[in-house]
Amino acid sequence: MTTPAPVVRPMQTHDAESAARLLGGVFAHDPVFAALLGGDPSSRVEPAVALYRVELSRADPGSVDVAEDPDGTFLGVGLWQSPREHPRLLTELLGLPRIVGALGLRGTLRGARHDLAVRRTRPPGDLWYLSSIAVSDAARGRGVGGLLLRTRLATIDAHELPAALESTTAASRRLYERHGFEALARVRSLPGTSSTMMLRPAAHTP
Repeated sequence: MTTPAPVVRPMQTHDAESAARLLGGVFAHDPVFAALLGGDPSSRVEPAVALYRVELSRADPGSVDVAEDPDGTFLGVGLWQSPREHPRLLTELLGLPRIVGALGLRGTLRGARHDLAVRRTRPPGDLWYLSSIAVSDAARGRGVGGLLLRTRLATIDAHELPAALESTTAASRRLYERHGFEALARVRSLPGTSSTMMLRPAAHTP
């Protein structure tokens, strides 16, 4: 029996908690979160989930994609920043207490250091920026991550815009290279991390 193909759609309000839990569970194993919070992955899950609740709550409408089976089973999420999203000091200050509550003061300070390094390395100008992408354990091997990327990149290409992201592992770099991203520069931030800023040039239609 053939497994039905996953579908990708924009995130709705009722998806936010599932998206935060999936992102937090996956990124609790990420080298950057390990550097921010220390401890083992199980101890990092809830802080990571809390942080992603904040990130999703202030995401630009239409910039978060979810993948699911036709029966509604949640499979993956891609959190993007649109070209309209520029750092807003007031918004960031208002969200700071929630971030400190999620990461603690030490984790927040380390996160600010890492964020500054990312911003310094991120290409300037209008582009789409992939903040995070995650796939559930049950969906691994089904091409869900690639489907999420292809779906959003098709829209980005239609508008002839570039895309960028920070890759934190060698495995993710290989995935992104298959989708047209190229290594741009090393992100020099926290000890124990080895991130790479990657850029996918704008497509130009004839």
